[in-house]
Amino acid sequence: MTVSREKISETLVAFCQPILDALDARAGLEAHEAAFQVGVDVWNAHVYETLGMDPEAGATLEAAESLAQGKQLGLGHARGLKLVELLQRIKREQAPKDLRRMGDPHLSPSGNGWNLKVQEFATASAEDLQPIGDDPELAMVRAWERLTRAAKAVARLQPWNWLDETQSFGVLHPVRVELDWASISHGAPGPTFELRLGTERGSTRANKLGSEGQFDRQLHDEVLSAQFVDREQLDAKDAEFLKSMGYELDAPAKWPILRVRFRDESDADLTFEEVVAFAIALEQLHVVASRALVEPDYLRPDAQGRLLLRFPTRRTGEITWRDERVQPTQPALLQPAPFDRDQAARVRARVPSQRGKLECDLFELPAEVDTPMGRRKSVVGLFVDGDSGEVVHSVTGLSAEGLAMLPGALLAAIELRKSRPNFVYVRDPAVAAALEPAITSLGIRLKLVGLLPNAERAIQAIEGASDDDSEGS
Repeated sequence: MTVSREKISETLVAFCQPILDALDARAGLEAHEAAFQVGVDVWNAHVYETLGMDPEAGATLEAAESLAQGKQLGLGHARGLKLVELLQRIKREQAPKDLRRMGDPHLSPSGNGWNLKVQEFATASAEDLQPIGDDPELAMVRAWERLTRAAKAVARLQPWNWLDETQSFGVLHPVRVELDWASISHGAPGPTFELRLGTERGSTRANKLGSEGQFDRQLHDEVLSAQFVDREQLDAKDAEFLKSMGYELDAPAKWPILRVRFRDESDADLTFEEVVAFAIALEQLHVVASRALVEPDYLRPDAQGRLLLRFPTRRTGEITWRDERVQPTQPALLQPAPFDRDQAARVRARVPSQRGKLECDLFELPAEVDTPMGRRKSVVGLFVDGDSGEVVHSVTGLSAEGLAMLPGALLAAIELRKSRPNFVYVRDPAVAAALEPAITSLGIRLKLVGLLPNAERAIQAIEGASDDDSEGS
């Protein structure tokens, strides 16, 4: 794409003006620091996207320096020198440390974050993202430097002030060539950026949004999570990591919590591939959120219901990004939970009669339980008579085990009831998928409904009792 000199000049004038405004608003060192930060944010959010090309940051900033010394901004000598100094600092301090010490950098600065210089990879593995000749430790350090820059830029932008979890967008990973889904969520302990890797994992988000807001308990619920929350101090895990990386932070308590989070609320350290994917997604979040601030419809589905996708293009060894539109990922086909078919056959033989209906639901308890892996959330599988409202059977387990325990619990409920129901009513597609093979084997019909009145009353009673126990302990 060719961009006219007039367009470049107009963009650079717009780039310099907020820096000058910040410089004029204060005095001394405080003014310099404020103007520097404004310049970094404006550069990352607007210049690259507006120009629509792939310039080296140094070359473009040098053009801005020339502009500052010329007549287009109408600056006096002193203000012009201050602006040039700030532009030079932006150019210098935006570059990663390894760019200044290596002659053949594989990361190059660009206005939409940091472009990853790539080779034409033969396979889509994590090793392909390691610059040739680098050892794994150095590659990981460089990847974390990139992720740190992206996370700090997002923290300064605070996009959660105008984005919510309904405004998800896709990021096509440039090496895996898989679609990752990104979104902002709100809640305790603070705003969180979530990234689900791969199209299949991303579809769990569609399942979640389609299940009336119930907690996410899908089979592939593994998410990269960045929590932006002020802490009184760093936890031991983050403090040890920062020490190992040689980081010194002015405000360490503002370090975002960067983890892989699983269904059972446990977490893990990021792998090399995950660090790079996370950095790429956070860079794109900065671009997308900045544009959504001034274009409210930017992240909304278009007339065909398609969502925004940030699409990478390789050009002269580098990756540039453009907007595309894609249909929302369809919910994944949920795999049935395992169950004992022989036991189901025995139960059917022992309990030949059929009557009425059962309501089945799976819900999360508000209190956590102690496990060898630490405190974890637990769930209750509940079977309630659809006519009398009597709780026939319930079973409790960890969140990660919730779906798997339902088929066996159904068999136990039938034996306690001494008759098989004609129907089992459920309201959650995940519960339906877990029960369907067992229900079919038992000669029962399954119905997915929007409301389970008897189960809901029982759940409220159980939750109330749980709250009373918590207050008394």
